[in-house]
Amino acid sequence: NLALAGNLNGSVAGGVVMFRGDSGGSVVRNCVFSGNVSQHTQATSFSDSDGGALVFKMTGAAETASVENCTFYRNLFEGLNGTAALNVLSGSVEVKNSIFRANLTGVNNAGAIADIRVRDGAAATVAYTMFDGLAASTNDLGGTLSFGQGVTTNDPCFVTSLEDLGPHTTTGKNGVSYVIFSKAGQNALCAIDCHVRPKSPAIDAGDPKSPYRNEPRPCGWRVNLGAYGNTSEATASKGGTMLLVR
Repeated sequence: NLALAGNLNGSVAGGVVMFRGDSGGSVVRNCVFSGNVSQHTQATSFSDSDGGALVFKMTGAAETASVENCTFYRNLFEGLNGTAALNVLSGSVEVKNSIFRANLTGVNNAGAIADIRVRDGAAATVAYTMFDGLAASTNDLGGTLSFGQGVTTNDPCFVTSLEDLGPHTTTGKNGVSYVIFSKAGQNALCAIDCHVRPKSPAIDAGDPKSPYRNEPRPCGWRVNLGAYGNTSEATASKGGTMLLVR
């Protein structure tokens, strides 16, 4: 389990977490990627195609990996030719039971993909996952990005809302928001809480075939989306009846 929040990189070379080479078969599960920032002062020259909170650059097209029950919230890539959240450069990655929320490409990368980018020759499949909007995830690098069952667009209702982070953002060129790197802003990024509130639509919205029994009762007999799904820190279901037989 990983909780990577509020990492500030002056000139990142590669992602915050990167799987290179013979890393096929890897499973990234129950991880939080939030408030991670890749920034560069040379606005027009910084290019990092390996950028992102989570990057897969496996040996070849036959390599596979999985991202399960992960949360990507308010990550920023402030350069050229990169992405903020998940970057698939080679191989094939399956994403499920996850949440992508308010990830950003900055003023130098306006209009670029903030959630998932897939390079030519690579592939990603996504199911039972929540986004802000699928336009933020449309592939623009020539690879194959496929959406299956259970993909929704909604607000997951994290404990730390966008309104909580509002004082630490501003509007840059082309109307793109980005993070102000004040001390208070850095502290806010590091303190992001990605647990979902009791009324969240992410509760009981995961793959019906995925395990859920580690969640507190009542659990709705289905895994929650996001990093705390199928863990003791999952938010309990909205209601339900439990029958205890002794």
